[in-house]
Amino acid sequence: SKQKIRALFFKLQLASNIKEIERDVATVEEACDELSNSVRLRKLLGIILSIGNRLNTAGQSQKREAEAFRLQSLLKLKQVKAFDRKTTFLQYIVMIVQRNNELILRFRDELPSVF
Repeated sequence: SKQKIRALFFKLQLASNIKEIERDVATVEEACDELSNSVRLRKLLGIILSIGNRLNTAGQSQKREAEAFRLQSLLKLKQVKAFDRKTTFLQYIVMIVQRNNELILRFRDELPSVF
């Protein structure tokens, strides 16, 4: 019957599917390790936090500095304009990092499983 054929087909594909899922899980674990251990990425995120804190607390002595930010907020870096209203916050950060430590911008080299 159809159910027996489906069950047999499922059984035949199961081992292959499990191996594929195991490879995918290993890739995700490797990518997580790379992200956690990337010194350059950590420095870049620290610079973003630092510059963001300086902008947010400028002129307001009562405002506390942020200790962290949501990854989702990184998407806004392209939208927020800097002091000249032409340069984006992202472009400004890249400019600062290029001037001070261009090697940080090569954080992708530490993340081969991600890219």
